[in-house]
Amino acid sequence: MACHTCDRRSCVRPAHLYLGDAATNREDWALRGPAHERYGDADERRRLRRPARRPRPPQPLETIAYGERQPNAKLTNSAVRIIRAERAAGATYRALAVRFDVTPTAVRLAAIGERWGHIASDESAPVAATRTYAAGSRGVRKQ
Repeated sequence: MACHTCDRRSCVRPAHLYLGDAATNREDWALRGPAHERYGDADERRRLRRPARRPRPPQPLETIAYGERQPNAKLTNSAVRIIRAERAAGATYRALAVRFDVTPTAVRLAAIGERWGHIASDESAPVAATRTYAAGSRGVRKQ
């Protein structure tokens, strides 16, 4: 049987191995103690190896692309104001989603302020009940 002088099961360095039987291996282990007592827990060793992460400095708000400055945004600030006003007037999420060419979930999140939270709910926003929008128009161009 190959016995380990370092008591690491994954170690295969010839200098750390010697021939012996199970009794010799147990005696050797009893003299040295369990490996986790000598080398520490694996998580502890990992923590000791890994350098501490420095926190990132806060990014200035003007450099963060959110809302209509986000390249993939389908809605605009004015469209979100219209959605909120019309939703308050009783329009359904589905009808607004079809009109603005987005999903009902996107309309709901914009209407309740979970997304587009930087847009203040403006009571004076125009209710565009008479306006129609082209599909895929990003919600602002009149037909």
